[in-house]
Amino acid sequence: MTPHKVRSLMLVTSLSIYCFFEGTSFGLQRSVPGVFMMLVALLCHDMVIGFSLGLQFVKSSYSTRKHYLTAFVYSIVEPIGVAVGRPSIPRPLAECNFE
Repeated sequence: MTPHKVRSLMLVTSLSIYCFFEGTSFGLQRSVPGVFMMLVALLCHDMVIGFSLGLQFVKSSYSTRKHYLTAFVYSIVEPIGVAVGRPSIPRPLAECNFE
């Protein structure tokens, strides 16, 4: 394995872990303005990350299949983080159903 491929694998792994926690923090937002502010920040931030990830792909000379696989993994991890963070928001007592 070449050094570029090892760096690419480490980059995708670390960014996936980072995006999971980023998605969890997005899912924990309680207010609508907080959600929109976080959404704009994440879009700007992830655009830069995606660009650097794409540059690393070009340097690593991965096959097209591996490019698609790593891009899929990177893109699916943040929604998983949102799905984990969203249900962990405690509901107000008035919304609880005690039947």
